[in-house]
Amino acid sequence: MTTLSRCVSLAVAAAAIAFPSAASVAAASPQQATVQSLVGNWSCVTHTSDNKTYHETDVNSTFGPWLKISAAYPAQEGQPAASGLSFFGYDSKHARWYITSVDTMGGYGSSYSNSKSFGGSQWHDGYPDNNGSAAITASKNQFVVDGKGPNAQGKTVTSHEICTRA
Repeated sequence: MTTLSRCVSLAVAAAAIAFPSAASVAAASPQQATVQSLVGNWSCVTHTSDNKTYHETDVNSTFGPWLKISAAYPAQEGQPAASGLSFFGYDSKHARWYITSVDTMGGYGSSYSNSKSFGGSQWHDGYPDNNGSAAITASKNQFVVDGKGPNAQGKTVTSHEICTRA
């Protein structure tokens, strides 16, 4: 799976972002309402242009203004079972979405989007910058991530991930 698509499906923002109080988070913005709407259990399936399929189960909860994503990956495509932790949120001061993730296979990454809304957002690698990109379309109980970036061998692949509320 590409670093960007795993990062976008997971998610942590820059440490310099101020954390508003829990009371101000509840109705702070349309972006915060989006974060809260993603709370719950999700099941994701990713198909890549190098003919691989990846499955992921996410348990999303709030962590202050962040969405905390606890991901589980079964053993698949020659990789051992793994887990990941991500944080996803919106920095209103810089008008930017952030997502940062780490996993038990040593993967990590950070991505960002300058789009105002989650649905229709365009994403870019933050770190490491592997020239990855992704676009998200969303509805109430599903979102789709179409990404492009390098796989573990450095070859550019595309990915199509569908995440459905479980």
